[in-house]
Amino acid sequence: MTTTNQPPLTDEVQCARSILAELAEAGTTLLTRERHLDVLLALDNLERASRGAWPPPPARREVSSVDDALREARASLEAVLGDLTRHGVEALPLAFAIDHVRQALGRRS
Repeated sequence: MTTTNQPPLTDEVQCARSILAELAEAGTTLLTRERHLDVLLALDNLERASRGAWPPPPARREVSSVDDALREARASLEAVLGDLTRHGVEALPLAFAIDHVRQALGRRS
Protein backbone atom coordinates (compact mmCIF):
# COMPACT_ATOMS: atom_id res chain seq x y z
CA MET A 1 0.00 0.00 0.00
CA THR A 2 1.34 3.41 -0.95
CA THR A 3 0.67 6.42 1.20
CA THR A 4 0.79 10.02 0.10
CA ASN A 5 3.65 10.83 2.49
CA GLN A 6 5.90 8.03 1.23
CA PRO A 7 9.07 9.51 -0.31
CA PRO A 8 10.03 8.64 -3.89
CA LEU A 9 12.20 5.57 -4.33
CA THR A 10 14.17 6.04 -7.53
CA ASP A 11 16.18 3.36 -9.31
CA GLU A 12 19.47 4.89 -8.17
CA VAL A 13 18.45 4.92 -4.51
CA GLN A 14 17.09 1.39 -4.74
CA CYS A 15 20.26 0.12 -6.42
CA ALA A 16 22.50 1.56 -3.70
CA ARG A 17 20.22 0.29 -0.94
CA SER A 18 20.15 -3.21 -2.41
CA ILE A 19 23.92 -3.44 -2.73
CA LEU A 20 24.60 -2.04 0.72
CA ALA A 21 21.95 -4.23 2.34
CA GLU A 22 23.39 -7.35 0.72
CA LEU A 23 26.93 -6.48 1.79
CA ALA A 24 25.75 -5.59 5.29
CA GLU A 25 24.01 -8.95 5.57
CA ALA A 26 27.03 -10.85 4.24
CA GLY A 27 29.10 -9.25 6.96
CA THR A 28 32.59 -10.54 7.60
CA THR A 29 32.14 -13.50 5.26
CA LEU A 30 32.81 -11.06 2.40
CA LEU A 31 34.25 -8.02 4.17
CA THR A 32 36.85 -7.19 6.76
CA ARG A 33 35.44 -5.85 10.03
CA GLU A 34 36.40 -2.31 9.03
CA ARG A 35 34.78 -2.55 5.61
CA HIS A 36 31.68 -4.11 7.16
CA LEU A 37 31.41 -1.18 9.57
CA ASP A 38 31.79 1.27 6.66
CA VAL A 39 28.97 -0.51 4.80
CA LEU A 40 26.72 -0.52 7.86
CA LEU A 41 27.31 3.19 8.40
CA ALA A 42 26.68 3.93 4.71
CA LEU A 43 23.40 2.00 4.76
CA ASP A 44 22.32 3.68 8.00
CA ASN A 45 23.05 7.13 6.61
CA LEU A 46 21.28 6.36 3.35
CA GLU A 47 18.19 5.32 5.30
CA ARG A 48 18.45 8.52 7.37
CA ALA A 49 18.58 10.52 4.14
CA SER A 50 15.01 9.48 3.35
CA ARG A 51 12.28 12.02 4.00
CA GLY A 52 9.95 9.25 5.16
CA ALA A 53 9.89 5.45 5.25
CA TRP A 54 11.03 3.37 2.30
CA PRO A 55 10.05 -0.29 1.99
CA PRO A 56 12.81 -2.84 2.67
CA PRO A 57 15.41 -3.21 -0.09
CA PRO A 58 14.71 -6.09 -2.48
CA ALA A 59 16.90 -9.17 -2.70
CA ARG A 60 19.84 -8.76 -5.05
CA ARG A 61 21.99 -11.14 -7.02
CA GLU A 62 25.03 -12.65 -5.33
CA VAL A 63 27.91 -10.19 -5.06
CA SER A 64 30.84 -11.65 -6.98
CA SER A 65 33.15 -8.68 -6.43
CA VAL A 66 32.89 -6.49 -3.35
CA ASP A 67 34.86 -3.69 -5.00
CA ASP A 68 32.64 -3.71 -8.10
CA ALA A 69 29.52 -3.69 -5.93
CA LEU A 70 30.83 -0.80 -3.84
CA ARG A 71 31.74 1.15 -6.99
CA GLU A 72 28.23 0.60 -8.34
CA ALA A 73 26.73 1.77 -5.04
CA ARG A 74 28.99 4.83 -5.02
CA ALA A 75 28.02 5.72 -8.61
CA SER A 76 24.33 5.41 -7.76
CA LEU A 77 24.70 7.55 -4.64
CA GLU A 78 26.64 10.21 -6.53
CA ALA A 79 23.87 10.30 -9.15
CA VAL A 80 21.37 10.85 -6.34
CA LEU A 81 23.50 13.68 -4.97
CA GLY A 82 23.25 15.34 -8.39
CA ASP A 83 19.49 15.88 -8.00
CA LEU A 84 18.35 15.68 -4.39
CA THR A 85 14.85 16.94 -5.10
CA ARG A 86 14.01 14.26 -7.67
CA HIS A 87 15.31 11.52 -5.40
CA GLY A 88 13.66 12.91 -2.28
CA VAL A 89 16.65 12.67 0.05
CA GLU A 90 18.42 14.88 2.54
CA ALA A 91 21.88 16.07 1.49
CA LEU A 92 23.93 15.64 4.67
CA PRO A 93 23.12 12.00 5.47
CA LEU A 94 23.54 11.15 1.78
CA ALA A 95 26.98 12.77 1.77
CA PHE A 96 27.92 10.71 4.84
CA ALA A 97 26.73 7.55 3.06
CA ILE A 98 28.91 8.35 0.04
CA ASP A 99 31.87 9.03 2.30
CA HIS A 100 31.47 5.68 4.07
CA VAL A 101 31.31 3.86 0.73
CA ARG A 102 34.49 5.65 -0.35
CA GLN A 103 36.16 4.62 2.89
CA ALA A 104 35.14 1.00 2.31
CA LEU A 105 36.59 1.17 -1.20
CA GLY A 106 39.83 2.55 0.17
CA ARG A 107 40.28 -0.41 2.51
CA ARG A 108 41.76 -3.65 1.28
CA SER A 109 40.07 -6.92 2.11
